[in-house]
This record gives sequence, C-alpha cells and structure tokens, in this order.
Amino acid sequence: MKKDLFKKYHVTQPNLITNVYFNFIYNLVSNIIVFNKKRVLDFGGGLGNLKKKLVAKGATVKIYDIIKEISDIDDYKNFKFDIIIFCQVLCVINKKEILEIINFLKKKKNIKIISVFSTQTFLNKLFAFILGHSEAHKDTKLRPDEEYNLLKNNFKIIKLRNYYLFKIFVLKT
Repeated sequence: MKKDLFKKYHVTQPNLITNVYFNFIYNLVSNIIVFNKKRVLDFGGGLGNLKKKLVAKGATVKIYDIIKEISDIDDYKNFKFDIIIFCQVLCVINKKEILEIINFLKKKKNIKIISVFSTQTFLNKLFAFILGHSEAHKDTKLRPDEEYNLLKNNFKIIKLRNYYLFKIFVLKT
C-alpha cells in the first residue's frame, strides 16, 4: 500500500546513488541559511531525510506531505513557521494549487522560502534513467522556467544557486 502511494506521489525510494545525490542537495540546503532556533515547514518532505539534517542544525521541523502517514501535520496553514522548504516538490503540484500556496505565503511577514528544483535537462533525464528512476519527471505539472518565474515574480530573491542539475532559491515574503 505505502509503496504504491510513494510511487503515485513521487516519494523517492533511495538507492545508493540517489542517496548521494539527495544528501548532497540536503547538505547544501542545510548550509544555505541559519536554521538554529527556526521553525521550518518541509512541504512535501517525504521520508524526512532533509528534516534530520535541519534538526541537527537546531531547527524545529514539521513535514507536510500529501501522504498522511508520513506527514507530521494535517494542514500546513495551521503551523506557524519561519521557513518553508519546497525540495523538488512544486513541479508535481498543479499551477492552481501553487498559486494558492503563493497567495497564502504572500500574506505572511518575514517568511523565508527555499525552493530546490530540477532543471530537467537531458543530463537529469539520463541520470534518472541510469539510477532506476526513469519516471522521475513523468508527472511534472510545472516546467523549471515556470517555477522560476512564479517564485521570482512573487517574492524577493535573497540567493539563487545554479548547480546545473538543479537550482536552489532562497526568497522572502
């Protein structure tokens, strides 16, 4: 049952190499800003690997995920947070829902937003295939350029890092 839900909602089932890839991303995210004594919402946090890194940095972290069994909270709107993280998750949410999330965040003051998104280049697709995740971008509802534009047009950019296979945005409301 869980395995089917994980596949349906794109929860990465790690193998040795994807562990290296995602740990690299999680290390970058955990070091891009100060997390000590911050309340963090990991939106679409999956199995909680990023959460573990951020807790080690002194943050209080709650995961909100569409799969209730792995979510710490039922409704992200009811959790008071300083930082929200979207790690390779916005691309699988439809644009209408993303606009609802953006409008919710725009009403908040002094919230930092971290978004990590795949650039979905040929190299991304090749690595995904080699690593046994050939359907990694199958249900993408938002292209990387759309995600980039939605974020930069609605929030103030603090940092943008391009690692070719993915980009990391730090923004604020």
